[in-house]
Amino acid sequence: MQLHMQNMRLHIIRALLIAHNEGFEELHDFCEIDELHEVKYLFCKELKRLKGNGPTAQLWVQYFEMVQLAKNFIEAERTGDFHQHLKYVRDMLPYFHASGHNLYAKSAHLYWQDMLSIKNKQKKMNLEELNKFSQLGYFTIRRNDKFRSGTWTDMCIEQNLMKHIKTSGGLIHGRGYEASVICKFISFSVVLVEITDAMESYTKVSYQSSEQHVDTSIARIFRDVSDLSKLVEFFERRNPFPMTSNIMSIGTGVIGSDKINCYKAKEIGNLAFKAIINDSFGSVKIGRKNKVLPLKATTSSVKIDDEIVSIDPTLIFQRASLSIQTKGDMARYLECELATYPLSLFNESGMRKAEKQQVQFYTNFNQMKDISCQKDSYFVIDGCFLLEKTYWKSAASVREIIDHYVDSIISKYSSNCCVVFEGYPEQVGECHTKVAERIRRQNKNLGHEVQFDESGTIFQNQEKFLSIDKNKVRLIQLICKELKKRNISIKIAEEDANVLIVKTAIQQMNEKNKTRIVGVHIDLLVILTAKARDMNNIFLYRQSKDNLDAYSSKSFKYPELNSIVLFLHAFSGCDTTSALYNQGKIKLLKLFTKSNDLLEDAQKFYDPNASVEEIAKAGIKIICRLYGAKAKEKQLHELRYDQFAKLSKRGPVKLEALPPTAGSALQHAYRTYLQVQLWLGNKKKAVDWGWRRKGSTIVPIYTADPLYPQDVLQKISCSCKSGCKIKSCTCKKHGLFCSSLCVSCNTETCSNIVEPNIEVPENGLLDVEENSQFMENIIEELDRLDESDESDEETTDNSNDGENIEPIAKKKKIK
Repeated sequence: MQLHMQNMRLHIIRALLIAHNEGFEELHDFCEIDELHEVKYLFCKELKRLKGNGPTAQLWVQYFEMVQLAKNFIEAERTGDFHQHLKYVRDMLPYFHASGHNLYAKSAHLYWQDMLSIKNKQKKMNLEELNKFSQLGYFTIRRNDKFRSGTWTDMCIEQNLMKHIKTSGGLIHGRGYEASVICKFISFSVVLVEITDAMESYTKVSYQSSEQHVDTSIARIFRDVSDLSKLVEFFERRNPFPMTSNIMSIGTGVIGSDKINCYKAKEIGNLAFKAIINDSFGSVKIGRKNKVLPLKATTSSVKIDDEIVSIDPTLIFQRASLSIQTKGDMARYLECELATYPLSLFNESGMRKAEKQQVQFYTNFNQMKDISCQKDSYFVIDGCFLLEKTYWKSAASVREIIDHYVDSIISKYSSNCCVVFEGYPEQVGECHTKVAERIRRQNKNLGHEVQFDESGTIFQNQEKFLSIDKNKVRLIQLICKELKKRNISIKIAEEDANVLIVKTAIQQMNEKNKTRIVGVHIDLLVILTAKARDMNNIFLYRQSKDNLDAYSSKSFKYPELNSIVLFLHAFSGCDTTSALYNQGKIKLLKLFTKSNDLLEDAQKFYDPNASVEEIAKAGIKIICRLYGAKAKEKQLHELRYDQFAKLSKRGPVKLEALPPTAGSALQHAYRTYLQVQLWLGNKKKAVDWGWRRKGSTIVPIYTADPLYPQDVLQKISCSCKSGCKIKSCTCKKHGLFCSSLCVSCNTETCSNIVEPNIEVPENGLLDVEENSQFMENIIEELDRLDESDESDEETTDNSNDGENIEPIAKKKKIK
């Protein structure tokens, strides 16, 4: 590239020397010098080469071409070059299409082809007028005879006519804004020009601008030099033509996804341009599919299990309430989740997390007294804690951020330490279950992937920046490089680092030196309690606001439960398991302190050879006891019904407040067993214990059982093929609108559909509180069953309600 630049400079210097020696005064003559043609050829050749560097380089070359196109269009208008004007209008058309400016695309296309055929329009313009219009620059408006004084028609209208109309004394202020008044105002403006000229001549006062172009003034030259230096500085720090297959912002480092195609604007616009040829102007419809996606459309959000389930939960409640015949029906329906995912274990973000419970769990551990942060100790530092709790400002250079991290380690702790970072595998393996939690956190703080190196600058907020795994990996690599230079030990785990942190601390412990783990995650203290029960010289330092709390491996307040502390933490919710709705860690602890018979069930989760059946039985038993079941055996669906009946007396019932179904409880128990085994160092296949493959990653299994009662779905859905116009339609009989459950019905053919069903993704279920009216219907139905068996009358009432709904549906359909 430097060689090309040197060659172009030499050709430009030669061209200037030729112009000086030949005495060229006209710009046209200067542009015809062969040396300048050679410069143009070399420049175009270099641009073509740079395009091959990747999408980012193509975007910047395209940007240059678009700016040059705009400049050429302005020049054609200013100089009155009609043919060049049309050429550049034509060149703009693909960009109008690609950017989604459809009205500009249609109107400019129509204008362009009308102007091309202007010669063939008879009785519109004679040859003399045509010559002036197209050859002498009369198509543009000129206020004087200067070469570049051409002005756009709409600009003249705004700057002159509309300016006078809108200013004080104009038509808008104090006068009628009618057609006759406007006509007089415009006609009289011509006379005023002559009066103005006469007054200027009489007073010998006139306004004239210099023949010199405004852009060549001294002030403008200084401004241009200042702006140019800023641009040069910007591009010296950021290469606009990087060798990369990604589309990225060289300013912020944001990387676009594969869907970002703005660098192909001309190519995509030409396709749209050709697609409307031979169509009439009025019938042209330009779709959005040919609109390019700009880089700002990039998001780093990741969706898991994003299949759309077209079943409105409200519809299920309707059908369930209308299908109840006996008490057993409701109990049977509650064997299913009645939602698109188990609400007691999951929410719209994924697994339920009791973040406050995680912090409160520390209250079950005694803090150590008089344990100062001694520099002679060996420190094992959690890399996640370091990244997230060492704060830096946005718009900081990467070099400053790295130095800040390393200096913070040495000043707060010691260079006699080991920093342990989490691993972020590119391919999710059979034991990599933390991916779901990382996706949940990423969706919570939507950031962007940033391409950076040591010389770069990070403009994103720290929290959003670190929410993207690829950003974190790049930063960890740079920090590790600096730590190695300063002889500080580092370790990188395969995935989760908590076990490796505790293991490293145990390896470094000896009688003389105390080992201190630095971190805030409750997992560290739980694993330390389980694995270092008999060790006295290992401590966990937890930063809480302005204090530094210290804990030992013997801090647990319930020594009799030391043997099952891993199970207690995993079963009540950790990074890879769900927290049960309103069933916190403290409640589970109290349950085990009072129920010694459950200890044997909890111990099964520590057995590396435990069977699926053993874990399932133990898990369901513990969940039943957690929700208040007595010591005697009780099925989960029975417990769900009992809880539903109990809660219904207080008002509308939230389904998440009910115990999980048997199918979802089994999967929760399996995930708990898997996590306990991973903490113990026993690798198990996640797909065998509550997880499943989903593309390149793994996701938790909700349940192996049906989410909805199949008989309800089958009973109250129709198979009409005549548009549901007959009274025998099953949905009409029950006073319900047709839905997606009805195989042959859609919004175009069915007369019993008001609106399309609400599409409910697995990560966006409607709030159950919205269904309170239907829940009240169910409660009333249960109360009625307790008093009498008049189900036929109730069914008739529901049918009558449906008859009242029918005319409304028809009105909306007609509308």
